Amino acid sequence: MNTLMIAGFILFPFVLSGLSLLYKPLQRLLHFIALFCIYLAGITILLAVYQTNANGTTFTTQVHHILLDPLLVIPGAFLGIYVPFLIITYLLLPKRIKEK
Repeated sequence: MNTLMIAGFILFPFVLSGLSLLYKPLQRLLHFIALFCIYLAGITILLAVYQTNANGTTFTTQVHHILLDPLLVIPGAFLGIYVPFLIITYLLLPKRIKEK
């Protein structure tokens, strides 16, 4: 199962890059989802830190609770696929020659 997950993590950005180069609206959709995921992960961390401070507990004792929160894990997983997708996509795009 671990091998399948690692292979998917490596191959899925290449598949997304190919599809996004064929269908431009897909690329815009993936950018929008990534922006939403960044905000969702940030809000999740903000609320966890606020709750930790409000309870007067130590942040290090609550870190596993924060890391297991699905509102952080799911956006983080998407961003872990999105960043390689973004790099691959921009490496595959043809360079535009500047006209003088």
